[in-house]
Amino acid sequence: MEAIEEAFQFFDTKGDSKIAASQIGICLRSLDLVPTEGLIERMTQQWKDKPEARVSIQEFLPIFENVRKETGKPPSLEQFQNLFSHFDRDGTGVVMLPDLRYMLQNSGMLTTMLVTLIIFAFE
Repeated sequence: MEAIEEAFQFFDTKGDSKIAASQIGICLRSLDLVPTEGLIERMTQQWKDKPEARVSIQEFLPIFENVRKETGKPPSLEQFQNLFSHFDRDGTGVVMLPDLRYMLQNSGMLTTMLVTLIIFAFE
């Protein structure tokens, strides 16, 4: 609970003990969760049409618990290596860029923004 309170203090830009609804995903990730964008959209649907909406810690806690249950722990190095091995067609330890993009986008482990940043680093 202390980590959640600290995250709230960090993301509370107005001093009202609330965070912007648009910051829920970033806040969840700062708490070592790895929700997909789709999961964040589902969990924040009630604020979708309210760009100025702010969320209290009491509203955030059920979202945090649901995301934690659905996502579990962050992926391990072994999980990534296993995922890469399926795309290393000739066993050289090299994955083609289009295959990397496909793998990262469809693994459910990273957001679209993170995939774009990773691919950009290799291009």
